[in-house]
Amino acid sequence: MRWFDSPPCTRLDLTFTSDDRLALSGPSADARVMGGATAAFGGVFAGMSLRFLRLPIPAPLKLIPLAFAAVGGGLGALGAASAFSSCKVEAKRGDGLTFRWKLPLREERSLRLHPGELEGFEVTEHEQRQSGDSVAREYRVVAVTKVGWAVEVESFGTRTQAQLRKEAFKKILLQA
Repeated sequence: MRWFDSPPCTRLDLTFTSDDRLALSGPSADARVMGGATAAFGGVFAGMSLRFLRLPIPAPLKLIPLAFAAVGGGLGALGAASAFSSCKVEAKRGDGLTFRWKLPLREERSLRLHPGELEGFEVTEHEQRQSGDSVAREYRVVAVTKVGWAVEVESFGTRTQAQLRKEAFKKILLQA
């Protein structure tokens, strides 16, 4: 999640659609629930590891539970940021593609790609190996500018969903 410098690529909810405009907002409810679960897991992990500091062990060995607490705290912060953040994407004919995103405790950021800057849209596939032989696939719609800069717009669980959103963006932004 590179929300500090570039727009997030997460699952979004469709808020408005017409022939000239497409509006998305998020993260979607399931992405927020996953963020909350990650925050809770990180908090429990940090809390449990800090309890080991009370054990009568040599001082250098106390660095191990401190490291686990730092990892748990980081997971908690990342999950909370996912759960409480917000982002919006709007595509308007003649106006371009506008991104707005906000993390907790930070100011809102925005990025605007004018129609003349856009070269096209692509669907990319990302794999993440899980336990055993299982693989989780994610498909992302990516806006590509004429200078070669790629901005990930939205994430999907299936290629068809991503392809449909790509076509909607192309219809609004790239066709005269």
